[in-house]
Amino acid sequence: MFNREAQREEVVAIPRAFVTPYRRLLQKRTIDAPPTVILWWGTLGYAGKVTAGDLHAVDNLSKALAARGHAHAILSHPELGLEGHLNLDDVFALRRTISRIIFVCGPLLDRSFLRDFLAVHPGARKYAVGVSIMPNEGRMTERFDAIVARDGAAESHFDLAPHGIAAATSPSLNPPRRVGLCLRGAQGEYGPGRRSEHEKAERLFAETIRRHGFDVHAVDTELAPGQGPEQIAGRFADADLILTTRMHGALLGLAMGRPVIAIDQIPGTAKVTAVLRRVGWPMTFEAATVTQADIDAAVDSIGSSDIQSALAAAQEQVERLSGAAIDHAADVIVAP
Repeated sequence: MFNREAQREEVVAIPRAFVTPYRRLLQKRTIDAPPTVILWWGTLGYAGKVTAGDLHAVDNLSKALAARGHAHAILSHPELGLEGHLNLDDVFALRRTISRIIFVCGPLLDRSFLRDFLAVHPGARKYAVGVSIMPNEGRMTERFDAIVARDGAAESHFDLAPHGIAAATSPSLNPPRRVGLCLRGAQGEYGPGRRSEHEKAERLFAETIRRHGFDVHAVDTELAPGQGPEQIAGRFADADLILTTRMHGALLGLAMGRPVIAIDQIPGTAKVTAVLRRVGWPMTFEAATVTQADIDAAVDSIGSSDIQSALAAAQEQVERLSGAAIDHAADVIVAP
């Protein structure tokens, strides 16, 4: 866990350099919330490119906080229609009585809504949990008092999303015919020197589908109108095999007992490799070095007893590590 308590400055006024003109003009705060609030990309609604994995992570942490008797609210945009969340068009209308702000899941990026919200609650302790620490986003990490990272930090834990999924599903023992294709697309958040090799990954998967004659359907993990977490889970369940460049595509697939072939499309590898290494999943490849022969061999091995044993072990590991990360994050947050 990253902790910068020793470096923390007490701020008595809103840092105007970090607040947009609209935020400076907003003087009347009319909405009450518990002292602890959870912020996530779903706070922005669909514009936040929010995924089912993000929602699972938020809900899992919320359950852990509730089990510890810690009152809190999840701040979500009304267009998502999420029951049990505090649905707000504008989180800046909250009264300034918040003592803890928790940002949950996803890359920790310097974005104006997050930067502004942290700035207008200067007295609150600030936590980021289940996040990826980006090598080019040092200024944003410095805004938090404590960080429980899933990757990118010297002390990393695990992703919070997949816990609780395995209990409702069982491994798929069928030879793969139906393939779920879960692609991330272009990525630039790691900086100009590490732009994604998504085109190569997608070409390899397209050729794999052609060679093996798979029936394929898209698995999009982003929430959208008419596509909620239940619909997304159904797309995973309908597949015998998941081909993915997404971390949550791999984790949710494994949690549901589906074999996964994952390509980490970031040069030098990033969260896909970092997280899947923790569960010992063998069919994880780096875009820079993987070949079509590697992917074909992985497909051919899926029916083997070794891969079936690895799948059962990975499903168990995903559940255990995710549960441990949730408990650790909740303990850090509720600590005096």
